[in-house]
Amino acid sequence: MRGRFTVCAWKRSGFKDQGEMMLSCHGALKEIKGSTDFVFVLAGNPNVGKSSIFNRLTGMGVVTANYPGKTVELNMATTTFKELRIGIIDLPGSYALSAVSEDQWVARRAVLDTSPDAAIMILDATNLARNLYMTLQFIDLGIPIVAALNLIDEAEKRNILTDTEKLSELLGIPV
Repeated sequence: MRGRFTVCAWKRSGFKDQGEMMLSCHGALKEIKGSTDFVFVLAGNPNVGKSSIFNRLTGMGVVTANYPGKTVELNMATTTFKELRIGIIDLPGSYALSAVSEDQWVARRAVLDTSPDAAIMILDATNLARNLYMTLQFIDLGIPIVAALNLIDEAEKRNILTDTEKLSELLGIPV
């Protein structure tokens, strides 16, 4: 069983400022947390495949595009797996949780307001160093993390190989 909760978008839905947007999304975030057994977020830099993975997990058709800032909204859905109701939140692509830019602010507020049970960090295998900053921020927040290495085929074309066992050992999380 799959169900769509909502999409919360700043500016695209006519919100005047970020505070107004989060007041609107806060109810949806509270609802997804309160009506599911487990909530996780999909997080990572822009263009690493978060929304594509969200679509595969939920069966939804969130539009994906290959340019930064495409998803400056929260896509939320529920699904059922082995009798567990699972909430999935697709965060905007962001390089950090510093709340300096719109995407960072939306991602940070969603993480802090939801207190997810876990995060799946989608990492771009072609540019791993750039992707690790936000991963370390999630680790600092104490949120359980699994790192999913994406774009491996593109990395291999560039002769970039990643030792996932060593990366897992260094970060202290499954990769």
